[in-house]
Amino acid sequence: SPPTSPFSSSLSPILSQNKGTQKKFCVLLNTGVYSPFHNGHLEMIKGAAQYLSHHHSYHVLGAYISPCNDNYAKQKAEKGGYQFVEAKHRIKMAELGTQEEKSWIYLSKVEAGSHF
Repeated sequence: SPPTSPFSSSLSPILSQNKGTQKKFCVLLNTGVYSPFHNGHLEMIKGAAQYLSHHHSYHVLGAYISPCNDNYAKQKAEKGGYQFVEAKHRIKMAELGTQEEKSWIYLSKVEAGSHF
């Protein structure tokens, strides 16, 4: 059977409600180090969803936040002169930061390493 996503249960009613309309569907993806995750990340995602909905007739089904792996985060921290934070901690910050938006913003752990 095909893989399921957080959107699977809500997709069928949305598609049936929008039959014959010009609305397009999309899912947002935001990647990064997220060291630390902060409200600016949420505001960027909300702003993108609002812009796409109001100006381009998209129905934003949801968004994924995908923290990068430790190797990339470590290189970026060294280059940027800031302290490296392990993925497990960056993921926890993102989980806490998205709790109020968990109905449509999801955390993907794949890029960081799915063992968390």
